[in-house]
Amino acid sequence: MPTVEPHDPLAPPVPAPVAAPGPDLSVLEAVAVELDEVEAALARLDDGTYGVCTACGASLPDDVLAADPLARHCPAHAGPAAAPSAPPAAPPAAP
Repeated sequence: MPTVEPHDPLAPPVPAPVAAPGPDLSVLEAVAVELDEVEAALARLDDGTYGVCTACGASLPDDVLAADPLARHCPAHAGPAAAPSAPPAAPPAAP
C-alpha cells in the first residue's frame, strides 16, 4: 500500500482543475434572435405584409430584400447604418 507524504507547506499550490468550457451563449443567443426574425418574416409573408416597410408602409425595393430577406424597413427607415448620406431630421418648427 502506498504511503501518503505529508503536505509540504513550501510547495507551490496545486491548481484547481479547470472545467471544460460550456457552449458559447453569445452564439446561441444570436441564433435565437435570427430564428425569431425568420419566424417574423414568415408571419409577414402569411399575412401579406412581407416586403412592406413596417414604419411607413412603402414597398421594399427588390435589392433590399435580395440583400436581406428579413428586412422590415425601407432605406429611409433602416437607420443611419443603411443610409449614411441621409441628413438628420430637422426639429419641428416652433408655432
